[in-house]
Amino acid sequence: PGGAVGEEARAPPSASTSEGPGGALRRRAWLAASVSGGLLLGGGAARPPAAQALYIPEGESFEGPPGAQALAANQKIVDLQALACWEELKCDGDEIRRYLGTVGTSSPLFGLEKRLKPLYGDNPELEDACDLDELGLLIQESDYLAYSSIFSMGSGGKDPKPIVADCKTVVDKLGKRLQSLAQAVQKLKA
Repeated sequence: PGGAVGEEARAPPSASTSEGPGGALRRRAWLAASVSGGLLLGGGAARPPAAQALYIPEGESFEGPPGAQALAANQKIVDLQALACWEELKCDGDEIRRYLGTVGTSSPLFGLEKRLKPLYGDNPELEDACDLDELGLLIQESDYLAYSSIFSMGSGGKDPKPIVADCKTVVDKLGKRLQSLAQAVQKLKA
């Protein structure tokens, strides 16, 4: 899709000074939406593949039963681990956080713990495959490290690569736990 930008965003906000405080902010927001939505490239042109992968529709979230969400969360982390940016430790912290479901709501990891609690209640054997509390802590720790990598240069001139490396280690651990959970959920279906 060309973007989640409504018709009102197709016309730029007025540049007049009568629009009050925040007019410049509205123009900047329109410009950002136009560029990300492709409006400046021909009225809703398709995003490049990399941008499509990062696009999260506003207000949408994962739909489906908890077991399917666990399987989708596992796949989302597999996709995160497959990003080429890990090789040189140049991953963008916000990009990582989108995959983790801590920025936006469309990642199947968004609200995962809460959604899995009833599934774990009905199937206590899932705790043997993946501790639900540990899963939540790994998501939080990955999010913290990804967030920290964003501000490392600006708040002290620290190289973000060591923080991204630590984040990768935690994401890999999270991936192993989700893989175990996905296998246990698939056994429940059999």
